[in-house]
Amino acid sequence: MFAVDRWAEAFISASAGKSVLRSLDEREYVAVQEGLVLLRTALKLFYKKFRYESGTYAASKMISITKDALKKCGYEEGSNRGVEAALSVLFLIIKKNRVIYGEKFCCAADSRSRTLAGILTVTLESAREPDEAFLRDLKSALSRKTGARIVEIIQKTDPALIGGRRLSIGTERLDCSLAGAMRRMRDFLEKTV
Repeated sequence: MFAVDRWAEAFISASAGKSVLRSLDEREYVAVQEGLVLLRTALKLFYKKFRYESGTYAASKMISITKDALKKCGYEEGSNRGVEAALSVLFLIIKKNRVIYGEKFCCAADSRSRTLAGILTVTLESAREPDEAFLRDLKSALSRKTGARIVEIIQKTDPALIGGRRLSIGTERLDCSLAGAMRRMRDFLEKTV
C-alpha cells in the first residue's frame, strides 16, 4: 500500500528544510508549491510518454528529461528545495510503480502545506454575487474562529439556490440556502405523512 500522507509529510519536510512540521512560513510554502507544480507536470508527461514503464531505468530517464527541461528554463540545480524534493519523489514514484497515486499524493501534500501555512480555503455558493462587505466580514469571522492567517473564498453563483448561501470548508457543508430549506422541509413532510 502507498502511504500517501507519510510521503506528503516527507515531501513537505524536505521542501521546507525542516524535520519537524508545525508551520510553514511564506518562503517554505512557496518552495512546496513550486515542487508540486513540477511534480504534477512531470507526472502528466510521464503518463503520456512512458505509461507502461517503471523501475530504475524509467525513473532515471524521466528525471533526465525533467532536469533538461529545467536547465532550459534557467533553473540551477540545488537552488530550490521544493524542486529537488519533487525530483526525488518523482524518481521514487516511478521506480516503485506508484504513478497512479501521483495526483492523490499531490493533493495530500497541497492540502497539508496549506494547513501548515495557515491558509483556509472555503467555497461560497450563492444565488447571486455577494457584496464586498459580506465577503470581508466572512473572512474576518472565519479567520477568528479557525485561527487561519489567510482565508481564500472560492465564489460560485448558482441560481438554483433561489436565495441564501451554502458554505463548504473541507468536507463540512453549511447549507443556509432557500432551496436547501425547502428540500429539508420536503424530506421532513415525507417522513411524517
